[in-house]
Amino acid sequence: MAKLKAPLLSLGARGAIGKTLVYFPWKGINAVREYVIPTNPQTDLQINQRAFIKEVVPLLHTQMTDDTDPFDADDKSAYLWLASLSKTPITWFNALCQAWLKAGVADKIKVFYAHQLATPASGQVTISAQMVKKTADSFPLTANVRWGVKKSLLLNSKDCGEILDGAISVALTVATDGLSAGTQYYFQIRAVEDTAETPSVSGLVLGIPEA
Repeated sequence: MAKLKAPLLSLGARGAIGKTLVYFPWKGINAVREYVIPTNPQTDLQINQRAFIKEVVPLLHTQMTDDTDPFDADDKSAYLWLASLSKTPITWFNALCQAWLKAGVADKIKVFYAHQLATPASGQVTISAQMVKKTADSFPLTANVRWGVKKSLLLNSKDCGEILDGAISVALTVATDGLSAGTQYYFQIRAVEDTAETPSVSGLVLGIPEA
């Protein structure tokens, strides 16, 4: 990429010339690069991944208007916390789709999570959420709740038990699960299949057990 002064004998230039060069502003700099036609090889991997994205987007839009377990601002915040773990900046939407895509590529059950909550009470925090799947698919039979004081280090884990219709509600207590009253924790749900955690993970919710 070349930096220019007075491109094309003007104060600025934008656009392509004869499909050879492209002029554009970049971070306050007048720049030019070669005109490139993006390739689209339509590999099997590309086709499969695009199919997974086409699955999850309409499901997400439908869940946003669900009367019982809507995907709302709290869920966007939860997936935004998950997005913050990425090495490159991504949105909450990217984080949700990425988890769905990874599960699909790994041939695991694909779900995302709505109505994600961490509800504090005396000596405990209750983690709840509703899994969302394709109509023809099955819900995971169980999942783990993970938590820790650092969002990137969720070392503690508890089995959610048998999941019915994708609904999860697990109480984590100071007395039995090692939580400390007044301490903020990050919580995440991870679907389990064949005794192993899968890429179908929830966003991160924050909760503080009360004294």
